[in-house]
Amino acid sequence: MSCFVCGDKPVARFREDWPTVEVAGLTVHRGCQRDLASAFDGWGRITGPDEPVIRWASNLSVPPRDLRELWVKLGYMTPEQAAESERIYQIELDATLAEYTRQRAEVGYTDEEIAEMKAAFGPGEEITDIITGKKFRLPE
Repeated sequence: MSCFVCGDKPVARFREDWPTVEVAGLTVHRGCQRDLASAFDGWGRITGPDEPVIRWASNLSVPPRDLRELWVKLGYMTPEQAAESERIYQIELDATLAEYTRQRAEVGYTDEEIAEMKAAFGPGEEITDIITGKKFRLPE
């Protein structure tokens, strides 16, 4: 029996023998239960469900794609809302990454950020900022 959450994704074939349970009349792998619960819970925490772009009420950001895909499958949002939400998500992500990159080029890292990196990796270690790709050595 196919899992409602992952049944149409390539990863599902590796989960053929996983135990399944029924949640709200839907068959899901035990490992996918949390995703479905997040979808049910998350829908109650969005702004207007009839808006063209679905956003979290708490911070007005667009929810992640996996939740949006489940909401379409559940019939909570339309494929058109999902497509427009994805378009806006990408625009906002690009703007956030551009601002991060600009700030790092102009200001660098705060003393607190450097202290945290030293605590995590050790003084004198070479670090790569995975967003900008810039490499730098932590002070001793």
